[in-house]
Amino acid sequence: MNKKANIILTHNCNLRCKHCYLDAKPCKEKIDDNYEKTIEIIDKLKIKDFREIMFTGGECMIFPKLEDLIKYAKSKGFVVSIFTNGMVYDEKIFNLVDIVHISIDGSEQIHNDIRQNSNSFANIIKVLDYLKKIDKYTIIQMTINNKNYDDIDFLINLTLDHLNIRTVKFAFTTSSGRAVENDIYSDKCMIEYINNKIPELFNKTKYHIQFLTNLFNKYDFENYCLTGLSGFPFWIDIPENKYYLLNSEISKIHNLNDLNLEIIETESATFLKKLNDNREKIERNENIDIEFELINLLGGK
Repeated sequence: MNKKANIILTHNCNLRCKHCYLDAKPCKEKIDDNYEKTIEIIDKLKIKDFREIMFTGGECMIFPKLEDLIKYAKSKGFVVSIFTNGMVYDEKIFNLVDIVHISIDGSEQIHNDIRQNSNSFANIIKVLDYLKKIDKYTIIQMTINNKNYDDIDFLINLTLDHLNIRTVKFAFTTSSGRAVENDIYSDKCMIEYINNKIPELFNKTKYHIQFLTNLFNKYDFENYCLTGLSGFPFWIDIPENKYYLLNSEISKIHNLNDLNLEIIETESATFLKKLNDNREKIERNENIDIEFELINLLGGK
């Protein structure tokens, strides 16, 4: 089982991105209760030998007690990362964490349009410049869709100017949240375009940067997914008081008051068996979307 937990600290967000699958937005939450609940969860994860925690949201950087939670998790020996939209500049946080994930949706004009904020891209560059200064391990994620799929060459100069960026991940837009109402989507042509562009990006960035998508090719499917080496994302949603494996459409939704990691291990084994049992059918596809395949195999919830 993947020994990394993604903790959603808040559904609050300082942006209204057109493609947000959570439909994150400003909202009222019980900060102190969520903080105490997160501390309890960190302790339970430690007992079960989890090694990594990623704080995310919403926008985790606007959670008032993020710094305290990072310090607590690190005191327990965890590798700690954050996933941020780059709107908040906080050197204390950047210095504390081990890894920073930043989402970028395209070059400046396209990015700002998708984020619905004219200062968003400039704020990200300010953050990236500081992370470069302190040589912080940085990962960029770009959500590919019909608005930006052919706008990825900007990454060449961006990554070459910030060699602390070790990885660029291309995810594909999910048909949920605000993406549906804003007619933002990904399709097979976009996936093929990105896959064909990755060798070119790799070459033009002088082989410094790793470029990945959230899809598996057949080799990786057999050697990493089916063997369980890649693991399934484990999500803990603090404000909603729930936890689940991979995503909430596939996994059973469990009450966080009764956190049982053995259930997650059992569910992970069930997912792996389903994929193994249907291996020949799944491998007819050139690009394998694990979430899509499991939705079809399991019939959703």
